[in-house]
Amino acid sequence: MKNPLTKEWVSKAEDDWKVAQREWDSPEPVYNAICFHCQQCIEKYEKALIQEEGQIPPKTHDLVALLNMLKNKEMLEIDKESLIRISTYATYFRYPRGVDATELEAKEAIEIAGKFRKLARKVLGLRKK
Repeated sequence: MKNPLTKEWVSKAEDDWKVAQREWDSPEPVYNAICFHCQQCIEKYEKALIQEEGQIPPKTHDLVALLNMLKNKEMLEIDKESLIRISTYATYFRYPRGVDATELEAKEAIEIAGKFRKLARKVLGLRKK
């Protein structure tokens, strides 16, 4: 990575990934937290990629808008519909609305974030973890 801020974005993304994974593996997982941290992981990896391209990442949780900023987005081979759903997890399950994330939503979030993380790390030239 040529930009020092890219490394910071990656570190923050990895923190969110660890929290999501730890919560998923816990005996009583909090699905709201899993969905939130998976969204945050993807968002921060997108911002790392944007930073590495020499752009300044905007303050947004919109994963599709961030993806569209990337010059090499086709390398990520990610379904935009998945990103649209995951984008809402930045706030939807974080505040009172009378709805909580389901196990299925959390499982999907883990799968999508895991795939995105793997692709982003590859694009950034990082070793597998």
